Amino acid sequence: MTQRIPQKLHEQVFDSIKDMIRSGELEQGELLPSENKLAQQLGVSRVTVRWALKQLSEAGIIQTRKGKGSIVAVDWKGLLEEGERHDQAEQLQDTFFRSTQARRLIEPAVARQAALTAGEEDLARMEEALLRREDELVLAPLTGRASGRVDFHTCLWASLHNPVMMRVWEQLAETSGSINRLPFVAPVYRDGQKVEAQVQHQKIFDAVKSRSPEYAYLYMMEHCDWIWETYGQYFKDFLK
Repeated sequence: MTQRIPQKLHEQVFDSIKDMIRSGELEQGELLPSENKLAQQLGVSRVTVRWALKQLSEAGIIQTRKGKGSIVAVDWKGLLEEGERHDQAEQLQDTFFRSTQARRLIEPAVARQAALTAGEEDLARMEEALLRREDELVLAPLTGRASGRVDFHTCLWASLHNPVMMRVWEQLAETSGSINRLPFVAPVYRDGQKVEAQVQHQKIFDAVKSRSPEYAYLYMMEHCDWIWETYGQYFKDFLK
């Protein structure tokens, strides 16, 4: 029986940092933690970390800048084999459609309630988001965004002034936004579909502003169905 040679510590650190990038924990252009922090996090010496960083730099995975530290030089997809990319896409597809299914069950009712109770400030915030023509499918909720620049859906949910509902939206936004980790240009960023999404948002807003709860419900339902169908084709193209 052949005895397995233990992996050297610096190789383990090399693989650990590489896995952080592959998982998306560290993104392209992001500054790596300091040598001290990595050493503490991985339970090794700074010398071991420094050696692993040298190997990562030579492999073109990171760039080390004197006095500034090391940054991630590659996108996580560049570290995946073709089969792994396929597996990642399938996982993201499952996550995205579970989120979209939940949105379809909940968000039309949110639009209906907004048509009944949204105040003038709420409507102004929604209209501002529409005028900015935000490209993002979803963004973080209002809390924690100093600029207040958020997308139409977030403004719609925020108009309910219900912190429980905003926590629900935060979870939906996070899972829906996971689609942006795929290498293809997502439909929401493509010219044709982006315009269509903006048209649908406008219809929902007009129904909310005119205090037409049933139309707000209907147009949001149509929007959720459109997202399902459009992104269904997106994943089909990616996975074929």
